[in-house]
Amino acid sequence: MKSSCGGHARCRDCMVKIVEGAANLNEPTFEEKALLGNVFHITGERLSCQTKAHGPVTVDLSGHDADKDERALQGKTLRMRRGPRRSVPRPGKR
Repeated sequence: MKSSCGGHARCRDCMVKIVEGAANLNEPTFEEKALLGNVFHITGERLSCQTKAHGPVTVDLSGHDADKDERALQGKTLRMRRGPRRSVPRPGKR
């Protein structure tokens, strides 16, 4: 699954819903908890880049469309290359 952060738990692009088998997954990493909070206990959503299965798991990928994800990824990549917008003080103003 593609993500704009390269699998470092910084973007949420790879979020999936765990339907069955959550007990067969690793505990959420610190980075995943920092990004998502404890919502995964309620919604069952996890970052696929941080999730490792050690048994059967059913994952709902219906929230992902390959074409839509690719367009979103391209837009994010372009914005990341340009860098954040910064306000430049105007002469004579503080």
